[in-house]
Amino acid sequence: VIRCLGFSFDPSVMGRLGRKLNFQRQNGIPKYPSITQRFEAEGISHLYFIGSNAHSLDFKLSSGGLVHGFRYQILNLFRHLRRRYHGVPWPQKKLTLGHDLKEQIVSRYAIASSLYQMFEVQCDVAAIISREGQGEVVYFYGVLTHDIDAFLKDMFAPAPPPTEYITLSFEFMPEIDNQLVWGDDGYLYASDNPVKPHNNQFIHPTIRYWNKDAPTAYKSVEAYTREELVPRATAELYLLEDLRLEYQNPVLHLGPLGRFLERVGGAPIDRPDPEFSMSWFCDWCDDPDPSWRAALRKRCGDDRETGVCQALAW
Repeated sequence: VIRCLGFSFDPSVMGRLGRKLNFQRQNGIPKYPSITQRFEAEGISHLYFIGSNAHSLDFKLSSGGLVHGFRYQILNLFRHLRRRYHGVPWPQKKLTLGHDLKEQIVSRYAIASSLYQMFEVQCDVAAIISREGQGEVVYFYGVLTHDIDAFLKDMFAPAPPPTEYITLSFEFMPEIDNQLVWGDDGYLYASDNPVKPHNNQFIHPTIRYWNKDAPTAYKSVEAYTREELVPRATAELYLLEDLRLEYQNPVLHLGPLGRFLERVGGAPIDRPDPEFSMSWFCDWCDDPDPSWRAALRKRCGDDRETGVCQALAW
């Protein structure tokens, strides 16, 4: 009988250096080395951790504890090391703010396995550097979501970083059991209403617009498991889920994405949207009540017999 009860980090192989490490602990036991968003040991320069040892950055959040996820974290570190020690630029592309950017986003969410596997943790960043004419963005690949501000500061130094940028990432909607998606009726969507993407349950692309000159808004406590307020984007688009992971439907996916990017490209958005708002998409779109997700959990309960929670009906 073999019982696997977990593990603790053994710093003895590092000698005296190991005694300088800080750790993320579970039940008082050192689990992972404490590292920065660049995988560097806190307080120890030029010492980096990769693989499962770097899972502190996404513990109980994403896939960085397993090879299908941490291979993309290692790629992120590789790009940082190459830039820091050899002066090699981060992979990037210049695009127009309109059609080029839309085509790039559609292409990326169709093929970018790094964003899919490291959901919520890695994203692409399109920094808006000009609004003249067709506009211009610099598109960066595979950036850690909690490192964006420092990343852009480094990329544009010594000039100040752009105050507007767009991110593309994948995520699950919080608090929802994804078993609810796998019904027996053959549907590919929990919701086929493009103005109610907050009914998503399965993994899906999320496009966010950030304007650092706009007031800061925060995610509602009722909608998230974490017990703190987290700054949220100035405007957000949650594309509807697609169990085929294609997101190419002209009405459900490409149409809302095009409208969202047209809005962003028209002029800076200087006031944050209400959370999950789609009022910019149509005149009759209502903003969801911030407590809608807690009410949904209560109405769904633990009943899985119907396959899809009936509280999602619209």
